[in-house]
Amino acid sequence: MKLSVGDPMRCSCQPSMEEDMNGRATREVIICQAVHAIVLHDSRCTNNCVFCGTRDFGAIKENVRAELKRLRAAVETGEKIDVVEISGNDPGEYAELPTLVSNVRLLVGTCAIRLASHGKTLADEEFVHRLVDAGITEFIIPFYGHTSRVHDGVTRTPGSFVNSILGLTNVVKAGVRHTLTVLITKENQAYLTEVLLFVASLVSEVSVGVPYLGTPGFRDSVPDFDMLRGQLSSAVQAVRDEGRCIIRLRNLPRCLVNPAGAIFEESREPPVGAYEHWRRSQMLNSGFVEILNDRVIPRYRLFSKTRECKQCCYEGNCAGFFTTYIDHGLFKPNPVSSETNADGAPVRG
Repeated sequence: MKLSVGDPMRCSCQPSMEEDMNGRATREVIICQAVHAIVLHDSRCTNNCVFCGTRDFGAIKENVRAELKRLRAAVETGEKIDVVEISGNDPGEYAELPTLVSNVRLLVGTCAIRLASHGKTLADEEFVHRLVDAGITEFIIPFYGHTSRVHDGVTRTPGSFVNSILGLTNVVKAGVRHTLTVLITKENQAYLTEVLLFVASLVSEVSVGVPYLGTPGFRDSVPDFDMLRGQLSSAVQAVRDEGRCIIRLRNLPRCLVNPAGAIFEESREPPVGAYEHWRRSQMLNSGFVEILNDRVIPRYRLFSKTRECKQCCYEGNCAGFFTTYIDHGLFKPNPVSSETNADGAPVRG
């Protein structure tokens, strides 16, 4: 079956800031990819991250059948699909994942298929080869620290750092594209420069952000944003001074960091179907999710601005910050004026 152009409104559009020769953010660039999500929400995760917790297997076989049925319907109706993204609690812990990937490949032809996983199960080199042979073209692996103590402090799972490193090693040996991500929490905030320098030594690009505020218990691990303003700018500059890699700041507001030396990315809508399993659940009437453009979107994925944002020189090309952080008083915007200091950095209000 041939994939048609489809509806561009269903693309996952990611604005980013392009730099000038001095490393200053100059203009916004829109990159659109139509991402179709396969979410294994009944998969297991043996990490116990501060922002998520641990999960055991649910009705995983029914989950897989439903996701394949939805993908098949999307292909048959001509939905534009550039990338299929497989995620969930941790799909890598599902032993039959290579079979699922093979079925996805049969449906989408040559489209990219990426897997988001903590990477621990990728420590099994044979499992990595099975996934690649089945059709995975990119792995997305998070690192929360530069040492076992820091990383495992976020995952609350001894050995998770070592196994994720082994998994990444096998992915590199397999010659497959891979992306590393860093999420900032209170547990790793003090080591942010060391963490980014470590991750930057492993890849050419790294995505940096904060976790969604979806789990009530995570409020105790939310980073101190007043301190983070200086820490993140220093960490980005340290990576830039090393000339190691590109830092992509994902879903972070412009007022949180000096934009020189980094690229901002905003994912204002989740991949198609990412939360479709909530449409027929009690979640729909709980106030936890909303229907926007006929898509199920949890409130923690929504963006908001405050009156202070209108005073910021980036107001026109910044989406603001996550609604839940602002509503709970965990983040207060700090407008940036259009003036610059001697180094060309923006002056904050």
